Amino acid sequence: MSVLKQDGVWRSRGYGWVLSIKNKSLTLYHASKKFCIKDTNPEFSRGDIEAKVVDGSNGRVLRVTIDDPSYFYIFDRIEQLPDTCRGNPDKGVVATFDAVVDIFSTHYPFFEQRRVDWPRLSARYKREISPKTSEKQLFKVISRMLLEIGDGHVSLRAKSLGRKFASSSKRPPSTDIVGFLSRFTNFAFGDQFNTTAVNGYWTSGIGAALVGGTKKATANGKIRFGVIDGDIGYLEIKEMEGMSTQDVEKSMGEVANVFTGLSAVIVDVSRNPGGLDTIGTQLASRFAGKETLAYYKFAGDGDTSQKQPIYIRPSGPSLDTDTPVYVITSHRTASAAEIFVISMRALPNVTHVGQRTEGILSDELLKPLPNGWRLSLSNEIYLDSEKESWEAVGIPPEIKFQVRAKKSYSNKDIAAAREIIQFLRTSAKSEP
Repeated sequence: MSVLKQDGVWRSRGYGWVLSIKNKSLTLYHASKKFCIKDTNPEFSRGDIEAKVVDGSNGRVLRVTIDDPSYFYIFDRIEQLPDTCRGNPDKGVVATFDAVVDIFSTHYPFFEQRRVDWPRLSARYKREISPKTSEKQLFKVISRMLLEIGDGHVSLRAKSLGRKFASSSKRPPSTDIVGFLSRFTNFAFGDQFNTTAVNGYWTSGIGAALVGGTKKATANGKIRFGVIDGDIGYLEIKEMEGMSTQDVEKSMGEVANVFTGLSAVIVDVSRNPGGLDTIGTQLASRFAGKETLAYYKFAGDGDTSQKQPIYIRPSGPSLDTDTPVYVITSHRTASAAEIFVISMRALPNVTHVGQRTEGILSDELLKPLPNGWRLSLSNEIYLDSEKESWEAVGIPPEIKFQVRAKKSYSNKDIAAAREIIQFLRTSAKSEP
């Protein structure tokens, strides 16, 4: 059998991946500064990736796409596996704790942004660990330590214990993140945070109660839409997963037909926790009238000058690009839903309204630990089309109003929502 061009050992630029490719098989290793761990249950296999040796690289550079064809990973050929990747790692509790510390030290780019002194924090918790520490105690100590980071994309799964820890987000004071953002972006603290306050408040999903008999649900219930008072389209996207690309195409085709000739459209993602970036950008593409730069993306632990631009392009029957669109968000709008938001904000007829989003745009980077547990952490930096980052602080709306979360709606809630709708209706009429 002939040797394929992709055969060999490759190290990624950022992400800490080392690939050993031979014929149709792939072995994935995770290399940080001090540890290298073979992944016995990798998130992708040889059949899941598209790999191509870059022309003109003399066979030394590999370009790989995994689940998102718009984004590629770059690998450099190395002669052999790093020494740390050979042999079996220490699976003890101390080594496992040290691996967590090393993985975050190597791959997590947001300590300054989240006001975390990682060396001091990890040293404080290290004092609670000894060779006699049980796995249950270890899990508790690591979970408490990770909770202090305040990142909703940080988690720890211990299959041996049947337990999972998922962190929650906390937002640092905005004045403390200016220096960090300015390293990667054109961020200037000031007018980005100017907002216009309006009367009334919005309750997540309440539009579905206002569309009356026009209400429809599609894409496994993830998309709901209808028309409010005959002139305002209402589209709620509940999450960015649980539906296929075919579901999105069919659903948005129906939406485009119903929303013809309306004075404005409301897109409600105020309780959307995220999912897949590809779903978010596919949805945003249905609002685009032409190819549009949506955002930039790059590994926070790699070459931060290599910012990959991501575009949205018209796909299928697009909604009327002259119709004003208002995207409603809240602090519960997270992850891939935030990628949808920055993609929509790049379009000229879109206005972002409501509340600031959660601020966890980065994809989750999954890492195995020596004892078989699995860790996730934020690793990538997303910049919007203006090269501004909103990680940790959340994406601020252009027009601000309160967004509430309720399971049922009172007459007061409906009256408050109608104040918002009337404001948006008036705003739409005043747009050129």
